[in-house]
Amino acid sequence: MTNTQRLISEFSACQKHGVNCRFAVGKYTGNGPSVVAALRRRGYTVTKLRNAYYELTKA
Repeated sequence: MTNTQRLISEFSACQKHGVNCRFAVGKYTGNGPSVVAALRRRGYTVTKLRNAYYELTKA
């Protein structure tokens, strides 16, 4: 399972519980800028919260 697929499955779990799905991008997180780009290509809206933190929503 890739990091993008993992974030999509976590997003589904967050939707079930009604909470926001947030994740970090950086050296030790396993998520890079390419993960953000891949999520946007798949139709998700990725909003930057602050430095390296993002929130994932479905458009």
